[in-house]
Amino acid sequence: MPMRKSIVGQTFTRWFVVSDGPNYQSSPRNIKARSWCRCSCGRPDLVLVHNTSLLRGLSTSCGCLKVERSTKHGHCRNGRKSYVYQCWEGMRQRSTNPNLKQAKDYVERGIGCFDEWTQFEPFFAFMGPGKKGWTIHRVDNDGGYFPDNLVWATPKFQMRHTRRSRIFTVKGFRACMTELAERFKISPNAVYSRLKRGWSIERAFTEPAKQRISGQLG
Repeated sequence: MPMRKSIVGQTFTRWFVVSDGPNYQSSPRNIKARSWCRCSCGRPDLVLVHNTSLLRGLSTSCGCLKVERSTKHGHCRNGRKSYVYQCWEGMRQRSTNPNLKQAKDYVERGIGCFDEWTQFEPFFAFMGPGKKGWTIHRVDNDGGYFPDNLVWATPKFQMRHTRRSRIFTVKGFRACMTELAERFKISPNAVYSRLKRGWSIERAFTEPAKQRISGQLG
């Protein structure tokens, strides 16, 4: 039987881990650890919760938290979550859960979240419902989820402003390569080729492309 790491004494949202529980074996090769937990809402009895659910943020309370949230703001009723609520939930997971697959891009980089936004209502009051298809965007990709760094943005804008995007400043205008290419009316591929050949950044974006003239045989 594989060894399991105890999480006794740790708190996961409203769950407090009181003691190790029995292993749950759903198949010979799939053994899952569980722990006895008590909810901070005051419920007296202990509840057996899977460790993986605690570590991944899938179980946060005995159910009281879900009831409170759904009755307060109406964005999470009967298991149906509004789009803005899902955005908020994803933000909270990315900025607090070290067990997410994307943890190296968020928690491990120190991407934190505004303290007041641990609750949905202050987040919604500041951000509003957003527009259909838009997502929340951090203006400074190295900054966290804070009021002065968060806006609603289109998917196209998001794709252009990731950590992998190359940002340049040309004639006082700072943007990614694609945006600058559109502004100066030149192909991004042409810019890339010029930079690869050692052109300066400003010349690569601003020098007009040579026109090919096709001759006619007389």
